[in-house]
Amino acid sequence: MSSASFALLRAMISTRLRRSGRLSRKLLQMSSAERALLLKTTPLVIGVRLGLWLLPSRLVMSRIQRLQVRYGRPPGPPSRPVGRIVWAVRAVSRHVPHATCLTQALAAQMALWRHGHASTLRIGVGRDKHQRIVAHAWVEVGGEVVIGGDELHQYTQFPELTPAASSGTCGLVPPGC
Repeated sequence: MSSASFALLRAMISTRLRRSGRLSRKLLQMSSAERALLLKTTPLVIGVRLGLWLLPSRLVMSRIQRLQVRYGRPPGPPSRPVGRIVWAVRAVSRHVPHATCLTQALAAQMALWRHGHASTLRIGVGRDKHQRIVAHAWVEVGGEVVIGGDELHQYTQFPELTPAASSGTCGLVPPGC
């Protein structure tokens, strides 16, 4: 290994260790409820990301929707505030490679459902500054955007994606963002 390659490798490892140290300090400063929420959210975000890597997005979305239809909302009042759930999804997503807007929206929808909040997944398409077609996903609770609300005016929203009564599959879905 050349000395330049070794120096680059050492710098990368040093940066990674510094980041993990900061992460450890942040975790220690959190309340036990926040740490528990992060621990519950981590496998959810990773699972959605893996699902989107391995399966067509339409299939992942229909499976999530079928789970929600089959089991309904958990009984009782919501167990966590919407803002904290969204915070946990965003925090975990920063450490999951390629956690796109679709990954975050699906994970947030599942986490919100788990904690007793009704939510709606929205998907829209638009054009970027180079006139390429781009897709974007976001989640709404009570008509308010809770995750993925960046510059929604540039996207034309698809109709609401709900499971078809007979097949349990959802409507036309663009590939991930």
